[in-house]
Amino acid sequence: MDAKITKKRLEHLLSYDWIKILLAAFAAVMVWMLVFTMTATRITTTERFVVNNYYGVHYGTRVKIYDSYSYGVIEAEIVDNMRAGEGTFRDLFSSNLELSDGDVLMVADAPRGRSAKKDEQGNELKDAEGNVIYEYDESYLHAMLRAYGSRYFTRLDDSEKGKGYFTQMQEYLAKFYPVKSEAVKVFGGVSLTKATFDKDSLDEEAVEAAFRARVANNKDKRFKKESQIVEGIEMDKARIRSYLEAYENIFSYLEKGYVELTTVSLEINEQYTLTGAYGINLCPSASATMKNLKEHIYYENLDGAITADNLNALFMTFDDLDKDFQYENLLYLNALIQDVCTEL
Repeated sequence: MDAKITKKRLEHLLSYDWIKILLAAFAAVMVWMLVFTMTATRITTTERFVVNNYYGVHYGTRVKIYDSYSYGVIEAEIVDNMRAGEGTFRDLFSSNLELSDGDVLMVADAPRGRSAKKDEQGNELKDAEGNVIYEYDESYLHAMLRAYGSRYFTRLDDSEKGKGYFTQMQEYLAKFYPVKSEAVKVFGGVSLTKATFDKDSLDEEAVEAAFRARVANNKDKRFKKESQIVEGIEMDKARIRSYLEAYENIFSYLEKGYVELTTVSLEINEQYTLTGAYGINLCPSASATMKNLKEHIYYENLDGAITADNLNALFMTFDDLDKDFQYENLLYLNALIQDVCTEL
């Protein structure tokens, strides 16, 4: 059989089979792309740090993601759920929740709307000074918690059902530092137990043991060699130290009134009422130290003014988040407070 490739035969092949050749090449490329996609290392919920905004909240010209996070975060981003306008907010926000994409949510504890009170004749009621008397709608914060509640957001204080964020953080730090004393602190009616640690006595062996166990369990590809593990242990020590500093700082800011805790009591149904401290009010209306926050994050109040009064940060939580790293959100929040507060 004459199988010699000639110019005439090649021209004949290309004339009749070029579509098949093109499809075969395309199929080969797609197969390799699929292989690379399926075998590539994916960013986990723990490794991606995200600041989100709720309905009505916008980002100002000075907003930024701080580099205060630890080595555990590979990718950090500020996500604007209002970027395409109010009409698409719900879809974007719901998608973030379904994808476990979020660590801090900014939401205003301000009424969503208002309506003038009227008498029986339909006339607007006014006070002694001639100002219209309004009835106010539920706040954005309350509406959000009513819809999503404790499923996605961490309660900050303790409850009968479990330990709150700050108690969890205290117990986590106690694995690596001796506790010198404990005291109950009350902030706006919220009781928190504040521990004082011996910060010069980090248990480095405990840090190393925990790090090696976590790397083995998670099969973290960043720490395959012993030299990489040794380097990782040092980074983990720095992470634990940063958590202790963040813990001490946030209590200091609460005590000085720079920020406040926000409590809620929302009747979800006849059987369940959502109660407890869920928000950290970054700009208490009675304080002037955080007023510059509106240059970073803001909303428009019912009078049309740009403000950050009573803008709250909520800590988000998901089942696939490594709880050892849930305190990264406090690193971000403290960095924001330090950047904005006029007293720091």
